[in-house]
Amino acid sequence: MTQKTYITMQQFQITAITDEPRATSNPQHSFHTVNGIDLQTGVDHKFDVHIRNRPIIQVNGVYEIEYDQLPPDRPTWTATISKITPVNAAQGVAKVPNPASTPAPAVQSQTPAPQAPNTAPQAPSGFPKPGLDGRYREWNSNHRTAMMQATDRVRMKVDLVLAGKLYNDQGELMDGVKEGVLTNWLIEEFNNYWAFLSVSNQDVEDGFGKFGGS
Repeated sequence: MTQKTYITMQQFQITAITDEPRATSNPQHSFHTVNGIDLQTGVDHKFDVHIRNRPIIQVNGVYEIEYDQLPPDRPTWTATISKITPVNAAQGVAKVPNPASTPAPAVQSQTPAPQAPNTAPQAPSGFPKPGLDGRYREWNSNHRTAMMQATDRVRMKVDLVLAGKLYNDQGELMDGVKEGVLTNWLIEEFNNYWAFLSVSNQDVEDGFGKFGGS
């Protein structure tokens, strides 16, 4: 009888186990077929494991095993595991050289860091921002005043005509007024108001230039 030779594999990870055991001529000896990988070499293997060891093995489990070396004249046989012992799976996986598991170099984030808001005072522009609201209110006030004064002055002339006391530039007494004359009087008195604003040596101005007569 030829003496068997046993080989030890320190980290064998099981990847598949047959559901039903394979019976032999002796009912007490049935075997499951297991597929797995030697974590130290990365080589796939297939073994027979006795039915009595089925409760201690599971898929993805890592074990130290001893199996019989096949005789040279039986290369197609399946080697049988004679001894199987669970080991720390995490340690077993850690010893396997796996180029794919090499961590990728850290890539610096391309997202720019948030910048603090610029609180520095802004340089003044070449021209001050016009106070348009105030300028409009001033113009509108003078415009209304000009219209009211022009109306009052025309009304005074009409009253003089009705009283028979208004003469034209030729010294003739005016006994009536045409509609076109009334319109011209109103325009003249309106413009006269703006002219009165600048009759002195100091022209009326606001922060943006001369205002009277504009």
